[in-house]
Amino acid sequence: MPNLVQALQGFREGSTYYSVGDGFYYCLNRTKGSRKFLKCFRHGRYKCMSRASFEVNSRELSVTVNHNHAPEPWVESLLKERHAMKGHAARDFDFLQTSSYGRFTYN
Repeated sequence: MPNLVQALQGFREGSTYYSVGDGFYYCLNRTKGSRKFLKCFRHGRYKCMSRASFEVNSRELSVTVNHNHAPEPWVESLLKERHAMKGHAARDFDFLQTSSYGRFTYN
């Protein structure tokens, strides 16, 4: 079974992480034609030099440099929880803006 890349919304607005479900995550380094070149999203924290790439059409990941740290399978659930919290916070803030609860009204 090939390692098909899945895209996940990153921690920051507009950022994307890529993974094949093995506990390692990548961020976009550059794009050339229809090939995306990735680097480990822990390149800053752990100085991980892992690199990978994939063809947009086939989505099969090709790792060229291995990681220097253990897999982090908890990252995907952390991303999902964080985005859920942001969604709840945005809805609560909208409620405060449109409600008539005194000083909390920002209109």
